[in-house]
Amino acid sequence: MRRFRLAYDVSELFRRYFINTLFDSTFVVLGIVAATLVTRGIEVRVTLAAMAAACIAIGISTGVSVYEAERLEAEIRMAKIERAMLSELRDTHLDRTLRLYRALVSLVNFSAPLLVFAVTATPLLLHLAFGVPSLAQASQVSILVAVSLVFVAGYVLGQVAGRSPLRQGLRMTIAAISTFLLLILICPSGRSTRPAPATCCSRSLTPPPSAARPWRTCPCGSESRSPCSAARTWNPASCS
Repeated sequence: MRRFRLAYDVSELFRRYFINTLFDSTFVVLGIVAATLVTRGIEVRVTLAAMAAACIAIGISTGVSVYEAERLEAEIRMAKIERAMLSELRDTHLDRTLRLYRALVSLVNFSAPLLVFAVTATPLLLHLAFGVPSLAQASQVSILVAVSLVFVAGYVLGQVAGRSPLRQGLRMTIAAISTFLLLILICPSGRSTRPAPATCCSRSLTPPPSAARPWRTCPCGSESRSPCSAARTWNPASCS
């Protein structure tokens, strides 16, 4: 067990992989929740589905990419050691340790986005299940939780790196809040509206299915695609 501990550094694993993946997934979640908070009329199921899909995609992408990168680095390292020792090291303790390290790194990268989703989606799940808090309040709490998660991660990172934990946590928090404010400015506000139904007769009609849309020729000679019922009176004013 002691030799396995010497094969890798847990603090390096935390710094290089867990924190980076956690920041990436947290900022993506902040973008999705910010869009939900600003753009009204979005169902909470759509928000949760987008958050889950984004976090799973980030977890799989980073997990697979890091695993392949570490596998390549391990093969290069093993080749150098084998040339120096003039012996093959396949299926040795070192080879098994490096394989276990790759699996651990991949698992860390995959679990970080899932942790972010589980923490930030809790207020929205409570709104979906019980109706309280409201969607706006749930989105605000989710954003607050995401920012707090960034602060805690930065605080722990400062402790591991031997720096000021509070300063490191505040730096990460400022970056998260700045990102959220930028997303608020970018996201359009207001309720989405549907286009008004076509007016082809004396009153506005709801367009029927595409198979039942006859083409009419306006009296002015232009061709109109507005659906009109044969029982209605054609309104020349609708011709453009």
